[in-house]
Amino acid sequence: MRYDITTIRKVLDDYKQGIKPKIICEKFSISKATLFAWITKNNITTMRENKMLKTTKDFITLEKQYNKINIEKNIIEDAFVGLNLTLEEKIKIAETLLPKYPLKVIARILHFPSYTFYYHVHRRIKTTLIQKTDAFLKPIIKKYFYDSKERLSCDKIFMIIKSQNIKCSKRRIGRLMREMDLHIKRRSKAKREKNDRPTTFPVFNKLKQEFNQPAPNIFWSGDVTMVKIKNNRFYIAIVMDLFSRLVIGYYVSTKNDATLVVNALKQAYELRNCPIGVTFHSDQGASYKSIQFRNLLYTLKISQSFSKRGTPYDNSVIEAFFSNLKQGDLNNKCFEFYDELKQSIDDYVQYYNNMRPHKALGYKTPQQTENEYYKNSK
Repeated sequence: MRYDITTIRKVLDDYKQGIKPKIICEKFSISKATLFAWITKNNITTMRENKMLKTTKDFITLEKQYNKINIEKNIIEDAFVGLNLTLEEKIKIAETLLPKYPLKVIARILHFPSYTFYYHVHRRIKTTLIQKTDAFLKPIIKKYFYDSKERLSCDKIFMIIKSQNIKCSKRRIGRLMREMDLHIKRRSKAKREKNDRPTTFPVFNKLKQEFNQPAPNIFWSGDVTMVKIKNNRFYIAIVMDLFSRLVIGYYVSTKNDATLVVNALKQAYELRNCPIGVTFHSDQGASYKSIQFRNLLYTLKISQSFSKRGTPYDNSVIEAFFSNLKQGDLNNKCFEFYDELKQSIDDYVQYYNNMRPHKALGYKTPQQTENEYYKNSK
């Protein structure tokens, strides 16, 4: 039986739209063999087979997305046309955008041929792609370095830039920092004398160097350090949550006594909304063994844990914090008054909690780690 060309086209159109062969055969009274013979001869595939779309809903969604992107593209193009930019101005804009976007796309948006860009660039003194990328990265590196008050190292800046999906290498960041003479200021550590005096105070190390805790408010760590202003000594007490390395309490005083560590712990306890089941870990300093501090722990229902005497590794997280605080900040400044010291510590804690990425946290900041935990636990 012979079929006219109109019928064949209708059959093939229905097949393209994804209608089942059985329904097509019943509709046009043809056999499956005839249908597939026409399909093979005309090399026809359905939309589903072409993987263009899965359902009508997918098609409508894609169409909406396309219309939205198309409108945005037209707005950008019309905006550039309305500016009446000269060719030289367009070339300069293209050079600025080139490390981030493909040249053909930039040229299409700005309405000039891509070969024109190469022609104008080659006429001038040649600037390599490496130099352009360096020029793009330098202000970014400078911003993060000076925003951190010269505290962020090459490794930290590299991880921050990488997190923003900007392609670069640690080696390049280091080279550019050397070229711009950006160096973090550090001084040598003060030597500590090991104290092996025996003690009769009952001590228990509940932390056992397990610094990576699964949740906040399980283990807090504390310690005290000393800073000199001229001939006067000042003491800083810190309380840190080991889960996120977040500094949750700190206090500065002229005396290294129980009141110093008590005030730091009270601040942390209030900031954390009076949690239950916390263990406080510290070294075996006299302040932490005092009756006043132990009574506070008892009142707040916080258990106590101590490092082994002469073993700073048992509290290495907070030891590292004080090391970075002194070498990266306090040792490089000359303070005249207490208020200057207090302001400097406030600034550093703010930087440490919100800007400084930590390797142990997957190069996230302490505050970012806390925010992600509470967001995921909802």
